[in-house]
Amino acid sequence: MSLENDEVQLTSLQAPSVDFDHVHTAWEFLIQNSVEIITAGFPHVHDFVDNYCLYFFVIQHIVDLEVQEGNGKKLLFTDPAQDEYDRYLETIGILYLSASHIPNTLNVGVALLPEARRFGFGRQATCLAINWAFKELECHRIQAQVVDGDPTLLDISLGLFTGLGFSHEGTLRRALFYPTAPMQLFPPDTSGEWRDVINLAVLDMDWAMWKTYPRISREIMKSRWDDLFSRHEREREAMLRLEEWEEERKLAVAQAGGIDDEARASQATKNENVHPSRAAAFRTQPGGYLGDSIASVIRPQRR
Repeated sequence: MSLENDEVQLTSLQAPSVDFDHVHTAWEFLIQNSVEIITAGFPHVHDFVDNYCLYFFVIQHIVDLEVQEGNGKKLLFTDPAQDEYDRYLETIGILYLSASHIPNTLNVGVALLPEARRFGFGRQATCLAINWAFKELECHRIQAQVVDGDPTLLDISLGLFTGLGFSHEGTLRRALFYPTAPMQLFPPDTSGEWRDVINLAVLDMDWAMWKTYPRISREIMKSRWDDLFSRHEREREAMLRLEEWEEERKLAVAQAGGIDDEARASQATKNENVHPSRAAAFRTQPGGYLGDSIASVIRPQRR
């Protein structure tokens, strides 16, 4: 099975035109911010394809092999990546669709080679896959779960998905333990850190609106992101105020403790003239005279 437009084609991993060196390079980028790959525990692309994801596509750039020569045409060269339509298929990335625990929902992940970015190939490939999933698989929702790790890869992923009408549905704070060496999942890498997971999703109705009225959808997304950034700024200011209050509370407690110590020492000094032994006991006990009240010490009981 393959999906294509005028510039890109999505094909299977077993296709003869696939460049596996490029596939593995794209896989190294994808594994850095894909929740599904990290949680599935398959560090190698073939294991992930065979045991986890539902659909795995290789993204290929369609390059025309013909040039004009007089009144006819001549092929530039012959290559195993050439298909029956006299086109050269250049492997530039990978894309997968996997099942979710939510009914009628699929997870999507995509990665391109650095030299293939900023040409719109990732956007076209993802658009082909999503359109096919909504139309042919009749799913209701497609989500992208992105690890907040490498800033460059994060910006690329967020820009890609939000540009296709995905909505930011929330951030799972410190939800994923990210190994120091994500390519070495077996044996499990116990070193690493907890990272945020950013959830984005598009519904079938959102997708229909985006395809029909992309400008309106972009305005809606811009409004949603503005609200998101405003909320994050408010939360950040609230956390800073909370930290300031906590520091003030600690300082007040420390100062109050110092005052209490001085008061107890002063009281003990005054009492030394009345009952020296009791005054010594007072200094050793923060609460007073080992169960005796101050009044009983100052006014001894009559026999």
